[in-house]
Amino acid sequence: MPRSFLLFMILFFLSGCGGSALEKKVIPNTQTRRSMLIAGLKSEFKEPIINSLVRKYRDECRIELDSLKRLDNIESEDYDVILVIDECWNSMYFNFKTRKFLKNCKDKDKIVLFITAGDPDWTYIVDGIDAVTSASKKGKEKEIIEKIVNKINHILNK
Repeated sequence: MPRSFLLFMILFFLSGCGGSALEKKVIPNTQTRRSMLIAGLKSEFKEPIINSLVRKYRDECRIELDSLKRLDNIESEDYDVILVIDECWNSMYFNFKTRKFLKNCKDKDKIVLFITAGDPDWTYIVDGIDAVTSASKKGKEKEIIEKIVNKINHILNK
């Protein structure tokens, strides 16, 4: 099998397997100065979690939802909280955008990281950021939302 074909198949597989990107803005009903960026992927498992977080914080934060592609262009000082939602690819080795953002971000104390993985017991800590991790299995959403909310509230209440 030619190497170019193998490379093409790997790239095709990687580009098609991820969830769809988040791409909308939510404007709060209040005149808040707080802001939150939720950047990442949505999926059937992640979407109810994202929707619950937006409902919970829409009146106290200006919330922007966007894709992981945006991470290259964000300035962390523009947000009070940055929630990054991704899925584990080979122990995060192939999560290039997320890893680059985490490495280069000046305000790591503003980041909440949520990673889904096939292994329900998998954990991920990078640059002092302890990620909320979960297998994408129904019935765990409430527990995941609580963990993410605790991390967001900790940041907002500093």
